Amino acid sequence: MTEPANRPNRMRFAGAGIELAGAVLVLALIGHGIDRYLNPTRPWGLLLGGLIGFAIGMGNLFRLAKKLNQ
Repeated sequence: MTEPANRPNRMRFAGAGIELAGAVLVLALIGHGIDRYLNPTRPWGLLLGGLIGFAIGMGNLFRLAKKLNQ
């Protein structure tokens, strides 16, 4: 997805923060659904989904920061 060049950096970082939260939330909910289906007594899918979402979101944030620092 291309971003307009005239958008302020703070708006780009705000969007990246929303992406980070969204990735964590969506993947944690998917993990929770897997937990409910496979083993409702252990939250491993929720935890793993949240961690993967956090890693993906942080990767996007670092990529944006690197792009803006060039």
